[in-house]
Amino acid sequence: MNISFSKPPECVLRENLPGESSLSHPGGQWLPGASINPARNCLDENGKRSLNDTAIIWRDENHDDVPVQKMTFKELREEVWLVAYALEALGLEKGSAIAIDMPMHVKSVVIYLAIVLAGYVVVSIADSFAAAEISSRLNISNAKVIFTQDLIIRGDKSIPLYSRVVDAKAPLAVVIPTRGSEFSMELRNGDLSWHDFLDRANSLKGKEFVAVEQPVEAFTNILFSSGTTGEPKAIPWTNITPLKAAADAWCHLDIRKGDIVSWPTNLGWMMGPWLVYASLINGASMALYNGSPLGSGFAKFVQV
Repeated sequence: MNISFSKPPECVLRENLPGESSLSHPGGQWLPGASINPARNCLDENGKRSLNDTAIIWRDENHDDVPVQKMTFKELREEVWLVAYALEALGLEKGSAIAIDMPMHVKSVVIYLAIVLAGYVVVSIADSFAAAEISSRLNISNAKVIFTQDLIIRGDKSIPLYSRVVDAKAPLAVVIPTRGSEFSMELRNGDLSWHDFLDRANSLKGKEFVAVEQPVEAFTNILFSSGTTGEPKAIPWTNITPLKAAADAWCHLDIRKGDIVSWPTNLGWMMGPWLVYASLINGASMALYNGSPLGSGFAKFVQV
């Protein structure tokens, strides 16, 4: 799979000795001693992808009459580098939790990869959640920042999102305007517009961001159970989990360089991060439809 480690593992699996028990590694330890950055493994040029290969294909709902949009690996990694530099400008301690509460589109994927590349931990929150559900996940993860957008557009409906984040008493929010550069409501004091957030790093645009390599046991993403049977339970992904996602895609779904993978989902659910790693690590293209997959628009997108 052309996985790149900054420090290679001592072996693939170190099994526990007879009579040895380990709460953290009950069945043994995978890739002991290794250090890695899974986001870098999505972006670097190798035998599975060239910089001119297509990384993401997307279309917005109600735009069936226009060609699909595309982003190459070169364009994707430059976008990710810029956001990673802007994240560092916030002055957060490495390993801090940073939430994403957005639909799954190009910007949210870029933000996801930038958080991981820069050595922080993604907190996944589904964009359908009410304020109380957002608040509980922010409190459990101790998130320091949240990325969101002001509205979600579905057909002729405008669904508020930033207002729910505000009602959840979220920490610093970086807010992406859904329509042009205007927001549907005034931002809280201290919150940043997407434009102002990126302005902190614009002088570094195009400069490579050196990935933060961490031990395989380090957390990279905190997902959550649905919370239908009580308080949602945190489900941490380590740096090994993205490799498992990519390996399952390679082995069981035959995802290879040149393939296109679409899975209507959200970063708040495990299939969102799975799609990122399953496609990009294997050199395939990720296909994102920014809208409801229930109508003919999604079928036309897949057909294209």
